Amino acid sequence: MEGRRVPVSRLATIRLITKLNNPEVEVNELDLAISRDVSLSYKLLRLINSAIFCLQRTVTSYSSCHHSAGPGTHTAMGQFDPVLHV
Repeated sequence: MEGRRVPVSRLATIRLITKLNNPEVEVNELDLAISRDVSLSYKLLRLINSAIFCLQRTVTSYSSCHHSAGPGTHTAMGQFDPVLHV
């Protein structure tokens, strides 16, 4: 069975990238920006749960990712803009 690509809202992606570039951003602001677009949430959770981050358990939300992987996770996520297909 071949999967279909789930489109991500360009506006949601741009808003998230803008927040990721702000060094003073709060975790709840990122969580809100991510949760506004289901496909964006899905792609980011797939990225976070990939082997790149080497996490010991499955992450189910961005806030749990922040606690599991540490506060630098959102900075690392900003380096994977191509995954979001902007």
